[in-house]
Amino acid sequence: METRRETYTIYSDGGYSVATASGGCAFVVLRDGELIMEGSARIRHASSQRAELEAVLLAIWEIPERSDVHIIMDSRYAMQVLDAARPPHFTRKNMDLIRRFFEIKGQRRLGVTFEWIRSHTGDSWNEYCDRLCTEAQQQERPFVLHKYVTNALNKATKTTDNERKSNEL
Repeated sequence: METRRETYTIYSDGGYSVATASGGCAFVVLRDGELIMEGSARIRHASSQRAELEAVLLAIWEIPERSDVHIIMDSRYAMQVLDAARPPHFTRKNMDLIRRFFEIKGQRRLGVTFEWIRSHTGDSWNEYCDRLCTEAQQQERPFVLHKYVTNALNKATKTTDNERKSNEL
């Protein structure tokens, strides 16, 4: 019997600041339209293209195995090199990150699809990722991750606690 695969949506963004000589990357993870996780990182001496790829890697690493993932990004470069059946042979730049993506995808058995959106056009999650990315370029800690407990999980936990208490009586 095949189990139902969880589906997640990831928004990712990366950038580079000349002022801080560092890149920043960020992602948010949604399940059923609800924010369940966000992360950001400061990356020293990284190009904006490298930061875009790092954002995707950080995000998919947090996704449970055997899940489906829809990644929405404003980087045509990252989408082009990652949305292939295997690592592309047309680029040598960032091949360590590109290969790592395909390793994680295969090892964790993730089904991945991509969608490109134009940046700064009012998509709220894309704009939020952009802000996290910009903040990451100035943050002192190399990586920040926040996981959120959803209402569905809270209800399930409360139900379990109440059932356990009833059984104890």
